[in-house]
Amino acid sequence: MTSLLLMRTGPPEWVPYALAGLAAVILLILLARGWFERRRSDALAAASMQVGLSFQVEGEALPAQAMERFHLFTAGHHRRVRNVMRGSSGGLETVVFDYRYVTGSGKNQSRHEQTVAAFHLKPPALPAFDVRPENILYKIAALFGYHDINFAEHPEFSRRYLLRGADENAVRKLFSGPLVDFFMSLPREKNWSVEGQGEWLLVYRHRHKADPARLADFLQNTTTIASAFDKSAGSAKFGW
Repeated sequence: MTSLLLMRTGPPEWVPYALAGLAAVILLILLARGWFERRRSDALAAASMQVGLSFQVEGEALPAQAMERFHLFTAGHHRRVRNVMRGSSGGLETVVFDYRYVTGSGKNQSRHEQTVAAFHLKPPALPAFDVRPENILYKIAALFGYHDINFAEHPEFSRRYLLRGADENAVRKLFSGPLVDFFMSLPREKNWSVEGQGEWLLVYRHRHKADPARLADFLQNTTTIASAFDKSAGSAKFGW
């Protein structure tokens, strides 16, 4: 009898209003997000002119075959490149852009947004590697075979950073004493991550977008890091 009564009367009167309210909230969130994105794009367009970079709101950051090589660009889903700035910095071809990807779904969904500086280095080509701040999750993963290249002669570097690479010998040659010393001189709170392979090097801070007002500082800092790798690659003998 109760089920028949519900079928005749339909859902409670408040349900359509609740759905309409939810739709309005979602619309407002999307509108606000779009407004903030446009505001950031306008600010970066102005900042890019001041540092001598061209600007595109939408566009390809790196060639597709280069994008496929890097861990950052294969993580998650709903990947997106935005605010692409191109030019030269420190004598290196440079591309700066915002990059977003999403992990999880539903209530467990998480957005990862960061500003990336990509540098086209001079020969010789870099071995495939990535180096990032060590954390407790990586330490736990190491117990289950997650490989981390450590240096007995540089225990503090190995404690602070996770270093991975397919060709361990080549990665060890790249990370010579001077490059390790340089990395240890970087401000610890900045948490820089670097990925390299072939002719491209990526420098970024995970889940950190550069402030348009400080774009010049971001470009200078990332260029300094790229130049250190360029110098180390030039002096390393990979045996290729």
